[in-house]
Parts: sequence; structure tokens; C-alpha cells
Amino acid sequence: MIRSETVWRVQRTHKSTGRLNVYKGDFRCQHNVQQVSKHVKESKNTGCPAVLKITIQRYFSLPKHKDPLPEVIEFPALCELLYLHNHLLDSAAVKKFRPLSNLTQKRLIELFELGHTAATARQMLQMELELQSNEDYVEACMDSSKLPSLSVVNHLLNNEFRKIYGSRRESDIDREVEKYISSYNQQPFCVAGGIPIGYIITNAEETNIFREGVKLLCECFPEKCCLLQNGPLIVMIDDDLKEREVLSEIWPNSTYLLCQFHVLKAVWRWLMNSENKILKEHRQELYFFFKSLMYAETEMQLKELLQNMLENSTIRKYDKFIIYLSKLFSKKQLWCTCHRKMLLTRGNNTTNYVESLIKVLKETILGRVKAFSLVQLLDFIVTKFEKYLHSRYLDFSFGRSNKKLVKRFLPDDKGIIQNIRSLNKDNTYFEIDQHFVDLESSICTCFVGMNGKLCKHLSAVILKQNKQSTFVYSLESRKLMYEVATGKKLDSNSTLLLPLSFNPSHNFPSSQSDDALQPQFSSTVLPHSSNDILSQFNNNTLKHSSNDTLSPRDIDTFSQPCNDNNMVLPTINTTSQPIAATCQNSDSETDDDDGDYLQKFDDIINRIKSGYKNNPDVFKPAIKKMVKNVNKFGKTETGLVSALHNFGRNLNYSSRVLKCSRRRGNQIPVQPTAIARRKSIYSVVDIEKPPCFLRKFSPDGQHFVAFSLDQTSIEIYEYKGPAAGETLLSKLCVGQPNANDPDHRGIRSKIFEQFFKLKHTVNVAVNDEQLNRECSLFTDDGNHIIVGSAAYISDDNMPPFFEIYRNNESVSPNPRSYLENYTLHLIDMKNGILCDRRTFKTDKIFLSHNQGLYLYHDFLCVLSVQHQTIHVFQVKDNGTFINVRNIGRFCYEDDELYLSSVRYPEWEPCKTPFKPYRETSINALKHRILVFLYKRAVEECKNKDSPKPLCEYYQNFEHFCQLRMWKMQLIDKSHLLIKYASEDVITLRLPDPNAQPSFFVVYNMVTTEVLAVYENTSEKLLNIFESFCDYFRNAALQAPTQLSCSPSNNTYARTLQHRFQQTIINARFGGQTEAVKRLLAQLPISSQSYSVSPYLDLALFSYDDKWVSVMERPKACGDQPIRFYARDSGLLRFKIYAGVHGKNHPVSARRLVAFTFHPFDPFAISVQRTNSEYVVNFHVRHVESD
Repeated sequence: MIRSETVWRVQRTHKSTGRLNVYKGDFRCQHNVQQVSKHVKESKNTGCPAVLKITIQRYFSLPKHKDPLPEVIEFPALCELLYLHNHLLDSAAVKKFRPLSNLTQKRLIELFELGHTAATARQMLQMELELQSNEDYVEACMDSSKLPSLSVVNHLLNNEFRKIYGSRRESDIDREVEKYISSYNQQPFCVAGGIPIGYIITNAEETNIFREGVKLLCECFPEKCCLLQNGPLIVMIDDDLKEREVLSEIWPNSTYLLCQFHVLKAVWRWLMNSENKILKEHRQELYFFFKSLMYAETEMQLKELLQNMLENSTIRKYDKFIIYLSKLFSKKQLWCTCHRKMLLTRGNNTTNYVESLIKVLKETILGRVKAFSLVQLLDFIVTKFEKYLHSRYLDFSFGRSNKKLVKRFLPDDKGIIQNIRSLNKDNTYFEIDQHFVDLESSICTCFVGMNGKLCKHLSAVILKQNKQSTFVYSLESRKLMYEVATGKKLDSNSTLLLPLSFNPSHNFPSSQSDDALQPQFSSTVLPHSSNDILSQFNNNTLKHSSNDTLSPRDIDTFSQPCNDNNMVLPTINTTSQPIAATCQNSDSETDDDDGDYLQKFDDIINRIKSGYKNNPDVFKPAIKKMVKNVNKFGKTETGLVSALHNFGRNLNYSSRVLKCSRRRGNQIPVQPTAIARRKSIYSVVDIEKPPCFLRKFSPDGQHFVAFSLDQTSIEIYEYKGPAAGETLLSKLCVGQPNANDPDHRGIRSKIFEQFFKLKHTVNVAVNDEQLNRECSLFTDDGNHIIVGSAAYISDDNMPPFFEIYRNNESVSPNPRSYLENYTLHLIDMKNGILCDRRTFKTDKIFLSHNQGLYLYHDFLCVLSVQHQTIHVFQVKDNGTFINVRNIGRFCYEDDELYLSSVRYPEWEPCKTPFKPYRETSINALKHRILVFLYKRAVEECKNKDSPKPLCEYYQNFEHFCQLRMWKMQLIDKSHLLIKYASEDVITLRLPDPNAQPSFFVVYNMVTTEVLAVYENTSEKLLNIFESFCDYFRNAALQAPTQLSCSPSNNTYARTLQHRFQQTIINARFGGQTEAVKRLLAQLPISSQSYSVSPYLDLALFSYDDKWVSVMERPKACGDQPIRFYARDSGLLRFKIYAGVHGKNHPVSARRLVAFTFHPFDPFAISVQRTNSEYVVNFHVRHVESD
């Protein structure tokens, strides 16, 4: 029996007061909708006449001769079905109108309670259905009872929303909010209360509203809270006047500071505003002037910097900037660093913690989706946000926080200072290197630690004296956060949070004397054991990454106790020198005084003068360059100081680069703005070269191959290295090239000879043949190159019929794609001689981009599309071709010998020599494919217990027989990947061949077995291709050091491929099947068709693959340069100008550019084609010499 799954609606019910019937009802099909409205969808109403009548009768014990239904005893019911459906029962158009099932409705409500919207809830339901249904997913997804439409899910959400959050009308919002708050206050909640400690939800930024909000927030705090008694010690805010006024009224004793980051950002925005008329070249200088004011360490230094600024000629040009600066300087105590010396900021001068918290709230909690109403927003904050913070506190307590975030709160054991002296009996004040440390307040008199930041002096005291500070990431701080998160205080004997190396048998005194300097560890100190989690954090911060999240705000918030409000710096002074004199930078050196440094600097100047007098030829260019750099980069004080700091750092650059390449991170100590301005690639455009077509570099990078202008010979050049042209480029500045520059014109006429030297010219093509300049294959050792040539067959010399159709698989030639005579040439590159050749008469082989050839190690395969044969050769080291086998009509070499021993039936009638074209049998390779498909169909019939797969095989049998080989590639020395398609596809009769159906066959040419057959819509083959893309490309065969970039070895390449896939899926007339078809169109991959330059490695650089990519194919040429950004920092590293700048092109001209990259050197060649005009550019790494 097959269930029709028809949905029946009640049409009419009868009264149940009768003597015989308990229930009687009439039901109609859901597609027979009563026309109560004109807006009923016609797609649902078909006027279905099907009727179901159900009658349940009372049971009476009657004699058998009087019982109308003696066989119905337990269920006396009658069902009368008028089966007259006027629509299909198993189509998707019918199943989409099925009502929501109870199980699906329950699951959707669970997803709503987890915070999902209608769209995300339906998406989650669809994913779960796909995982549970497996092969039946196609039938399940068309059933609306299991996967409803978005409108049905949205309707259910609105109904559930009203039950939980009430009405969405503004008139009812107040009542619902009061009701929700009352319910929330009666429920137990997280004792931490969440951080921040309060929320003000409003839709207007007005002073009165903000004032009332803060007052109402204060009423929620307990009476003994420090916020109500004295207010916070420091409040970090933005430059918002209404916010500062309201907070000043409520907390008049607090100190208010501005976020330095936002102040600098506001200054830069003011400088960038065109209305202020600041020249572009002066903006950065003015910005750094103000930045030096902000980070002035003392008020005296601040005054001196301000005086120097006002006397600067650049600043005096802009009266608006001086007025703007005076307004900012009037509130300098809010943003200047020197006014924060005595404030316990713990090293925090920005509101980054607040910004991070807002980001978490928007992205993690709200999911970047607006709440439905004020009630739901309140629900998200007081429940989901607090649960999120609750889990964050537990992660911190259990040592699962992000190591990089807590590193700043860990005492550093590097460079520990030994001379520590205690100044009181309680061991809370210490002297170390002329600085004083207050361990109770966790502050130091050095410039770094005077604001409460963990400096090296405080770290030394904590580690050497085994003292505890509530500020650092310690066991006590983790215990505190555990208590805040759970509301439970750990017992003194609890071992829940103790490290692995803790020994409970140790007894430690509560205080230590000065001589107690040896490490004695307890549960409240920081042990040095390598097993301890704190030591692992400190040592492995740069080695391991963590998925745990702990924002700096969480650490900094609970690291400041309430008693810090009255905390001041200690006034202990054991020497005659005042403490203020000792408040110097912790990084300053005290080995020599200023006089010694000035004397050494004078000695350096004297050495330079002496060198200029004794050897002016050497020193004069260097001094001239130094003066030029000082005038260029040292105009400002900041630039001069930066130049002094970096003097001599780039010496021994090659060894430093080799050493830095072994580790990650920023290694060159320069400012990011300097890196962003650097352009290290110089483009020599429209160079003058010999009359030839440039092809590509050999895999070892030592040779370069070009084709002669008449395409009859090969020119082999010796590559001299990336620094060969530096003598020409030494006087040029990096930047955008201009073909009209006189210096550039002189360079472009000599640059080719500087980089390349002609080594050999080999005449190859004969008998009117022309070389295909897009066809070339290099052997693994780089000694030989294989090129192909073709000669057009004229109508006068048209070959006979059986030369065109050599077997029964031969295709009908396309008149638009003529047959040709092809020749493959093997050339010795070192000696410059032609070693061997193979000719293919009256054939069609796709030579362009090596599509019809494939070289794997020493095996060469050639696909004859016309005769449907794969020719396999072996390339010997001495430069000869060895015939291995031909695959097509036969699979074994002795197949033809075996068949020739028997009589062909076709010979009998005509008594003429037999021609393979007349064969009625299926050739050997096609026969093996058909056998494989037959066996697979039989296996599927057994698994599904259905004859349908075998019926489909026989139904498509003729289509399989008509398939022809289109492309192929070697996976290894034994296996071939062959692509089959229809004859119209391979002869290019269809406009979009990749969109047509095709098949991929994996064939073992040694055992002659077919291992697998895939359609071009197979997701399984796509997964194999993505996971083993390098095996399909065989990129590692051509050179010992390859920098290949593919989806299987590079995350960014795989991301780009997935983006491309999603673009096709979401496009018009797209979808998953179309996306798979487009991606599999890359297979089989042409041999040696991918570049392996470091510049194209997506792990190192990011670039727009619209203009350049790893595949050697011409790209569209734009007017803008191709920008390459560093992957680690995101900064611009260099640009490549592919076109000729300053030259106008016709609007209708089609401009294409092809790139040739050196395998590992910073050198590239671009060939731009505009209609029939070719322009060659060289792109070399060039930085101005010092």
C-alpha cells in the first residue's frame, strides 16, 4: 500500500444524537478551497472533487443473520472514499501546501528560544533535515510539513513572540517592560551581574534622558557601593559634552579622561576635511606634531614642544589649525599623557575595552540583527549577555583564557633585576634600580609603572620576593573571578584552581624577611614550574593559538579593587635624591652620561670627515646620499629621531632576511606608515626587445625561451639574475613609470640586454609549419623543452577519406576548425640542438596552453581528438622519443595482432582491404567504460532492490556510445584522467562547451582498468579535487623549490574558490549543480599551466585575481596598477603597472595582458596586447639606494 499523504479538511459534521451513529463527518481535499474570499491563491485551489466520509457506529450485539457487518466487531466504522483527485499526489507543487507538523513546530519553537530569527531558524532546520535524511533529502525538502516556507516560519515566530513578549504596539510596550522586569527580579540570576555593571537603553541621545538614566542606574546599586559614596576614581569617556556634564553632576569628585585614540582620530579627521584647506603633503606632519604633544612625558616637555610647533613655518601657514589646536590645548588635562602621571590608569589610555564589549554585544549576542522590541532587547541583555560573561569568567578561572590577552598581566621573567632591597618590615615597599615599588598598590615610580601598569620592576619584586598582587593574573585573581561567576567562595583547602605542580605539604610564612630571596612557592604565589599553567601561558604565547576568548576589559575591570580610590604614590626616599628625579623611563641606560655620548658622536663625525679627505671617491657619494636622505626624511624632529634610531639596521640584509624567514611576525623595525608608502617594484614599460614572442622561464629559472617573429625557431636566453639591471635603475626613484620620461626612454632600450643574453637559436619548423607560441613543456631537469608546430592543410591537398576517418570513433571535422599536420619537437636547451620529433598527419590536437599534451616526469601523452587516440611516449635523457603505447581502438599493443588472426565478417561482401572505420564493434577503451557503468548499475540495483538503475543504463546506452574524448591528463605514470563529451562539444560546434554534460574517467593504462566514472556535476569529484588539487596540478614536478598556491594547501585560495562557488549558486540561473559544473570545468588541468612565483602565494600577499592569477592565461588589462598587500599586516607592499601610462587607447580596443613570473626571483614580465599591438613591460624589485 502506498500512502497518498493527502491533507483532508473538515467539510461538514453531523449531529451525534442518533441511535446508530456515534460520529459522522465529511472531509474534503485541501485543494478544494471554499471561495470565501477573492484573494485565495489559485495555485492551491484546484476544485478537487475528492471526498472522504467517516462514520463511527455504536456497537450492538445482534444475531449474525441480522448483523449487517458481522466481520466488523472491534471497530464498527465505515470509510467511504470518493477517489477523484484532479491533481498529482507526489509532486513538489502539492507537497508545498502541506501544513506544519507538530514535530517541526516544536523544533522551530526551540530554535526561537535560542535566539534565532525566522530566516536562521529555517536554515538550521534545513541543515538538520539534510543530515538526518541523507539520500531522502530531496523528497524531504519538498515537503512543507518538514521544511516550511519562510512565511510560515515567520508567522509562527510572530505568534510565539506575542506569547512571550506581548504586543509590539508602542502603547503596550511600557506595560510589557514592567511585567518582564518584575518577572526577572523574582528569578535567580548570575551573581556577577554582568559587566558592564549597568545598562541604559534609550532611543534618543539627549542630556535630560541620559541624566535620568544614570540616576535610575545608581538606584539599582547597594548603599555601600563605592560608586554611590565617592564615585569612580577615573572615568574614561569620549569627547561628548553632554555626557561629561551629566557625569560631572553625579560624580563631581571623579577624574575624567578622554580616549587618546579617539582624540587622535578626531585630529586626523579634521586635517583630512577639505574645508580646513590643509595641503596633502602637510597633513601627516601636523598630525605627528600633535601626537608628540599628546605623548609628552612632562609638562616642561609639553611647553617646549608647543613652543616649537608655534614657531614652525609649516604650522604658521594655517591659522585654522592654530585655532583648533588652542581649543584642544585648553582641555589638555583630559588627553595629555603628562597629566596622567599620578592617576591609576593601569596603562589604559583608550576605550578599546568598551569598543570590544560593544562589538561582542552586537555580533555575538545580537548576531548583527535588530531586536523585535524593547522587551526582547532587554531579554537579550539580562539573560544571554550575562550567561556569556558568566562563561567568560569561568574560562578565566580555569585557565582557559586567551594567552595573548593575559600576557600583559603576567610577570615577565626576562631580564630579572637582582638588586632588590626591602624598605619596611612588612615587605611591601622595595627599592630597585633607583625606583620604588609599592606592592600593595601595584605601582612603581618608573614612567611605565607610575600609572599602575605592570613594569619590569614590579615583575622582579613579585617573582623574587614571592609576593602576591591582585593586579596580575594570579591564583587569587582566578579565585575572585570564580566567586563572582558562581556566587560560591572556595574553601581554603580547595584544590580546584591549583596548578599541576602544587605541593600541599609545604608550609609558608605569611611574611618574609629580606634574606628570604630564594623561591618558596605556595598557592598564592607564582611558581616557576614548567607544568604550571601560568608558565605555559608566558612561554607559549607566541607558539600556540587559542580559541578561547577573554577580552582585555574583563581582566582590567576586576583587577582594580575599590580601595584604589584613595591610593597614592609612596613618598619613601632613602637617599638625598628626590623621587621625582628617579621617575625616568625604565628602558633608559645609565652606563654612560650625556657627555660620553656626545663625545662618541663627535668621533663618528670626525671619522666621516677624515674618510672624505683621504678617500673622496668612496665617501663623497655616501655623504651626498646621507644629506639627501636627511633633507628628505629628517625635516621634522620625529623624522630625524627615527632616522637616528634606524641608522645601520639594514646592514647584512641578506643574512638577516634568511634569519627572519624562519620565524613569523614583523621583523623590520620601521613604522607602518613608512611601509605603506614603500613601493619596491619598478616597472619598465614598453621595453625595446628583439623581434620575438616571449614565452616563459625554465623551471630552474636559469633560461628564458622565446619564439621568433616568424614562429619557425626557438630563441634560448640566459637569465642573468634580478640584480642585473640595477646599474640602469640606480638613479631612478620608485613609483609610477612614465613612458615619456627621458631617463626611462634610455633604460627601456637597454634593459633587455641587461637581464637576458642570447644563448642559442634553434630552427625548428619546416614545410610551412608554424610554432604555436602558447605550447611549451619543460622536462624535470630543465635540459629539454618540447614545442609543437602545425601546418594548415589546403583544399588542394585534401587527404583521402580514410585518412580523415581512421577508425569508427573518428569525429566529423568542424569546417571552422580545420584539420592540420602537427609535429612535436624535442630540443636540447643547453646545447641548442633539435634532438627528435614526432609527426601527426591529418589530425586535430589542441596545442594552445598545452591542452592536448601532458608531461609527467618522462612520460608524454598526446591526445588526438580527430582520431580519438592517446599516444604515450617516453622522453629519454639523451633527447629521444620512445613509443610506449596507443590507447583508443586498442588498449594492449598485441590486441591488433590478436584480431588480425581471425577473419573479419565485414571482409566477406566487398572482398576489399578492411578499414577500421567500418568496424561495427565498440573500441577497447569505450568497451571498458561501458562494462564499468553496467557493473555499477547492477550493484546499485542490488543495493536499492530496484531495477531502475539498470533501466537508466540501457536508456542512456546510445548516449554513452556517442561520447568522445575531449581532454586528458596524467595523474601519475599509470593513471589517466580523461574527459568525455558529445561530438558537438569537442569539435567546438556549441558556443558554451563547459556548460554541456560530460564525464570524467579514471583509467589505469597499465592494467587497462577503468577505476571510476564521474559526471561533471559530481560533488564527490569536486571534494576530491579540492582536497588533492596539488596532485592534479603536479606543480612539484618542475622545480625543487615550488611556491604553489592551491585550495588544497592554502586557506586563502580555498576561500576564494568557495566564494566563487557561492557567487554561482546565488546568481541568476545558478545553483549548486551549476557551481559544481563550473568548478569541475578546470579538469583535466593542462600541464605546466600554473605559475609558482612567491608574489602569487596567497599566504604572503593578497591581490585581486581579476587582474592576475596563478593560472597562465591572459587577463583583462586595467588602467590602475595591480596592488599587492601583505597578508600578515594588510599593508600595501608594492604595485605592478601592467599598461603603458600616459598613452591613450581606443575605447573599443580589447586590452589583454599576460604575466610571466620568475619561479623564485623578484622579476616578472607582462605582455599587453591591444588589438594587434604588443607592449612588453619588465617589473623589477628596486628600492632607492642609500
